[in-house]
Amino acid sequence: MSENNKISENSTKKTNSLREDVMERIASQKVEPRPRWYFTVKNLLLWLSGVILLLVGALSVSIIIFTVTGAPWEVRRVLGESPLMHLLHIFPFLWLFAFIAFLAISDYCICQTKGTYKHSSFKVSMAIILASIILGIIFNICKVSSLADNKLGKHTPKIYKTLEQRRHGILHHPEKGRVMGVVQSIDGRTFVVMDKNKKNELVINGEGIPEDRYELVEVGRKLLIIGKPHSKEVFNALDVHYPEKKMRKVIRTNRR
Repeated sequence: MSENNKISENSTKKTNSLREDVMERIASQKVEPRPRWYFTVKNLLLWLSGVILLLVGALSVSIIIFTVTGAPWEVRRVLGESPLMHLLHIFPFLWLFAFIAFLAISDYCICQTKGTYKHSSFKVSMAIILASIILGIIFNICKVSSLADNKLGKHTPKIYKTLEQRRHGILHHPEKGRVMGVVQSIDGRTFVVMDKNKKNELVINGEGIPEDRYELVEVGRKLLIIGKPHSKEVFNALDVHYPEKKMRKVIRTNRR
């Protein structure tokens, strides 16, 4: 019993000593107790910041899905790219980095809120990642990503390229044997196309295009033309394709 009493006395002395130290520091540093509303507001702001950043992260996910699914996969073989190379070519890595950054900050904010200490940081992080991915898929289904893509392209044209601009940048490379434009006029086996910006015309020599493929050439139609550049004004075509998925489906239906 005497040993237990000694242990109890020592514990009491340490507690009292610690209490006195704390009180002395409060007195010397003139620390004033903060009101309850301060912690309530702080907790709400942390939650609000975390949720906003989570939503921005979800928007990043939706734009990644929108960009990858909207890329010109239908002409991948025409471009001579493997699935992996094509994915690396079109993948919006900037949005991936943005997603990771927003997710990390959101995770930090939410983990600082009241009550989250009861759960492991790993579980909280996994829940945030899962929530952002699910919301990103929902945003993409609801066309939020398409709207954001158009708005960003309109208001920040110097730093952001829309999906349509990215598609055109991939498909229109005359020096690499790819031309995309709208047919302006046809004269026998020669036709003229205008680029997307309606600034440059290019004369297409269609002598090398197979007869059944040349039937696809019509005024007003957008075409992807494969061949070799002859000069800055003339392009020798070997084949033509429709760059849009819907149009390619129409072609297959009509041929049946």
